[in-house]
Amino acid sequence: MKIMATIHITESEAARDFPALLAKVRVGAEIVIENGTQPAAMLRSEFPARRTISECIALARRHGQDSGETPSWSQISPKTSPNLFATGDKSDAQPIK
Repeated sequence: MKIMATIHITESEAARDFPALLAKVRVGAEIVIENGTQPAAMLRSEFPARRTISECIALARRHGQDSGETPSWSQISPKTSPNLFATGDKSDAQPIK
């Protein structure tokens, strides 16, 4: 998964190649379309890009190296990691391709 920065463009630049903007959004970019110096619209994916298992493992290892801590599965619980245990009906959610 690529993590991309927010891209700022003018309305005329957006109008020139809108399909290319959507392609960037699909891989994780946020696009701010500006009218002069004021934001007019923002394009971003409704669903965040998903990480592969290998990306998650690499991220955990980097975090452990940066923090000096080694994560343990026994430390993970609904109290310490509520996002992992979130509930809600997401049956109609579709992954980004």
